Amino acid sequence: MNRPEKKHFLRSHRIIGLAASILVIILVVTGWMLNHTERLKLDDRPVPYGWVLDWYEISPKGVLVSFKTQNHWISHLGGVLFFDGKTAASDFPAPVGATAFRNGNDFILAVAGPDQLAFFTRNGDIIDIIDKRDLPGTINLVGHNPEERLIADIGTGAFILGDDLMTWQPLAKGEGSGAGLGEGENSVTWAQADITPKPLADSIFARMRGNHLNMERLILDLHSGRFFAGSWGVLMMDLAALALLFLALSGAYNALRRDK
Repeated sequence: MNRPEKKHFLRSHRIIGLAASILVIILVVTGWMLNHTERLKLDDRPVPYGWVLDWYEISPKGVLVSFKTQNHWISHLGGVLFFDGKTAASDFPAPVGATAFRNGNDFILAVAGPDQLAFFTRNGDIIDIIDKRDLPGTINLVGHNPEERLIADIGTGAFILGDDLMTWQPLAKGEGSGAGLGEGENSVTWAQADITPKPLADSIFARMRGNHLNMERLILDLHSGRFFAGSWGVLMMDLAALALLFLALSGAYNALRRDK
């Protein structure tokens, strides 16, 4: 190899090396992370970056519904129940109401779906979830009476929950019952949906979007190149791998020539 050819060869080697270096770094780092997926818990970590979720065009489905009770926000979106913006229960139906009621000397927060009723402490810890087998019927409304006992309306009448959180007794009309009674007879404060504060709504939407994409999927797409431009990104990573192969072979060839 004469001097001009050698100079051109070394220049090509340097240019290709610089061009491929960023992609090679991505390949090495993401490859190491994928090799330690379990230790890094990538499959359990949702992606928290909004711009990444925008890139994937991920948006949560469903309508955000919120209830405020005792300065706590109970929200629901896409089958997930949130307590002050934190995930409280999954696969929960859209709630018809949420209210606090007295149980002994303490207060419990109740969240009612048509066929499910969840109980939480004021710290957001779940106590129990009961289904339609332990309900007086399909719940239309939920609230509390002046004695701060939990009341559930099933359309044909209202029922009051016992202290054991399992038994129900019909509520006398004078104590307040279903929505069909006159105002004078209704002493129950029924839960009503509230407008979700924007910071809370933004936090819930971001969390729900992140649940559709975990870090393992993101790292895998970065490693394969699909994150960048679909099939073109894969081709780009393939070219980076070929460039790395070229650098290795050309570097070895150049070293052998220099030794000779």
